[in-house]
Order: sequence, then structure tokens, then C-alpha cells
Amino acid sequence: MTLDKNSTNSLYVLKTSQAVVHISHSISLRQYKYWILLLHFYRESYKENATSVHDALYKVPIAKLADYLGYEPVKAELKEDFEVLRKEPIIINILSKDGNKVQRGMGFISEWEVSSKTVGFRLPSFLQDVMKGLDDAKAIFHLLHWEIFSSFNGKYEAILYKLCKDYVGVQRTPYMSIDEFRHYIGVQDNEYPQFAELNRWTISKPLKVINESIVSDITIEVEFKRHGRKAEGLHFKVQHKQQKLSIASITELTKGLHPAFAQAKISIPTNEQEDYLNKYGIDLVVATIERANLYVEDKLAKGENVNIGAIYSSAFTGNWGGQYLQQKEIQIKQAAKTTKSKAKTTKIATDNQLAAPDKEKFLQRWQDLSVTEKEDYFKRALNNIPKVMRTIEQEKATIDNAMSRPVLRIELEKLLGAVDASR
Repeated sequence: MTLDKNSTNSLYVLKTSQAVVHISHSISLRQYKYWILLLHFYRESYKENATSVHDALYKVPIAKLADYLGYEPVKAELKEDFEVLRKEPIIINILSKDGNKVQRGMGFISEWEVSSKTVGFRLPSFLQDVMKGLDDAKAIFHLLHWEIFSSFNGKYEAILYKLCKDYVGVQRTPYMSIDEFRHYIGVQDNEYPQFAELNRWTISKPLKVINESIVSDITIEVEFKRHGRKAEGLHFKVQHKQQKLSIASITELTKGLHPAFAQAKISIPTNEQEDYLNKYGIDLVVATIERANLYVEDKLAKGENVNIGAIYSSAFTGNWGGQYLQQKEIQIKQAAKTTKSKAKTTKIATDNQLAAPDKEKFLQRWQDLSVTEKEDYFKRALNNIPKVMRTIEQEKATIDNAMSRPVLRIELEKLLGAVDASR
């Protein structure tokens, strides 16, 4: 991939190899965006110095990553997301040099490193070859405006936008069976088993968002191949669209974003950001946005119309953030209490397991005693039992059942243990 700075609108335009487009997207949207940027950074560096060794761990300043994201990523999240990128598989169908079909598996990245100021990563060999070969005249490209792509907050919106943007020139994507489509967008076998639900959440709603977006530069229409009433496959028809918001305006909206508003689903003017930050502080702003997003997602899941701006306004005036933080604090305390209780239960079980050999030892010692010795220990144990319980034991306990009566057994084990200790 290459990064070109458009002199007219100051937007980064990303050139992407089609070989990278056709993978399954089992990772989250945030992880996907990280990966796209890592590929861009690798390609950019390779073009500047093609003779350098890029097979080693390649390092990028976190500040550079932040420039594209609009906020500085949390290092703990970076580590978690990079580890997912390392572990999650990419399975790619390719043709070998002899013309035979081959499947190749790899991670999105093969190695990562996060320090205080940089992130390092190593690409699998196949992706290195793809990135190094983008100047090949036979390669197929598309140009992707990063601000448009990164404006989508839903994973399926971003995936479908990127796929269809690649085919806007020929106005339609290749045909995919429904199973191939499910695999491509990263839907698990147990997710959306009914086609109606799959269509609703991964096709219809994302396409509606893309087509109605004021920043999107394409419109998309899905066409299904059906056998009777059953949908067997699909392709997407793609056309250019005149944006309702200029590229320059998009850049202006994104460049003033404070990190506290990074998860906001709509653009919030800089002056409003300052007012919220001055009034509530960073932590409360982040909590309010997070709680409002959960409410938005719940309403969308129910198929209801959503006015995100109005919801955010209500969230701030209604102190949703404060309530949300209190709920999280209660949940943390409950989790800690549960953890403590489990730890106590585990300790008791462990103690019982450790004590089991001793109990077996005392039982064997008791059985090895002569009748006379048992009678002597039995009388002494009865005398050691508290008076309130002694009467019951005197009525029901015998030499034969002594070790099966908990109170009496405790006293017997004390006596037998004392004898062992004196030896």
C-alpha cells in the first residue's frame, strides 16, 4: 500500500492491493484499522528505501499512529489488539507457480512490540511480498480515503465499504456464495444462523449507513442469487456518489478531535468538546460517551430509529457518565468479592485435600490399636468433649463407630497425634 498526500484536500489516499482485500475479517474494527495502517507504514518505508531490510521487526512512532487515529491509543489496548492480530488466522487461496491451487495460512502480523514511544511489528512473508510488489503493472489497486474509511463505526460498514471501493471502476464485486460471504466478513457459525438476521445486521443496515453517510463517496446495492426463495449467493453493485460533505470539511472535523471523544459515533464540534471537558473532566466525558454508545447500540439492535446527537445531549445533562462509573465500581467490588469468595472456597478445599492423608493416617492408627487401647482412648476422648455434647456422645457413640462421629473423632485424633508427637 502507498500513502499519497493529496495537495488539494490534504487527505491521505491509500493505495491497496486487491490481494489484501480478499481475506476473512474475524478481527474487530479497531484491530482491522490498526492492521491497515501497519500495512501502509510498511509499504511507505519500503518505497523510500527498497534496499533496507524490512523482514526484521519494523518500528513506527506511536505519535504517527495517533495522527491517523485522531487520538493516542492506550498501550494496554494496543498490546491486546496486536496479540489478537498475531493469533488470528488469515487463510488465503492462491495459485502456485505450477498453476495448482494452494491454501496458505498466517497471522495478520507474525510478531509485535510496544514500547513507550514506538510500536514494532513483523509481517508474514506473503504479506511482505504483497506490499513489496504493489508497483507490479499486473496488480489491481483501489484508492481509499482514510478519513472516510475510519469514519465508519461499525465493523461491517467498514468491511463492505473497503470491498466495494475496490470495484467501483467495474461497478460490481465478484460473486460470493452465502457461506463465502459469512467467512469473508468474519461471522461465526453460531452467529446469525437465520439468513434474515444475517441480511439485516451484516448487509441491509451497513449498506443503509454507507449510502446515507454524508462523507461516503460511493453507493452500494446488493443483488442476491436465489434458488426459489432461498438466497444462495450475492454480489454488490457500486457507483460513485457526490458527497454531501467536502473532503476538506471531513479533514477539518477530524483534526480537532480530543482523545476523550475518540469513541463518539458522530462528530462533535471543537467548541462543544471544550465545554464538555471544562464542565465534566476527561474521565466523565469518556464514561458518558461509552454509556451513550451502549444505549445507541441497544436501540439499533431493536430496529428503532436513533438520533445520536440527542442521545449524547441527554447523556451529558442526565449525568449518565457518573451513574455508569458508579455501576462499574459496584461491579468491580462484586467481582472482587466473588473472587475472594472463590479463593476462600479453593483454600478450604485445598486444606481439606492436604488434611486427607492425615485423616487416613489416624484412621489406620485407630484400627491398629488393641481393644484395650481403644477403650482407654475412647474414655479419654469422651471426657474431653464439652459437657453440652458429652451426654449425646455417651448415649450414641461406641468403640466401633467412634471414628465416624465428627466430634468424638476430633478428640481421638488429638490424642493419637499427641502420642505420635511424643515418639
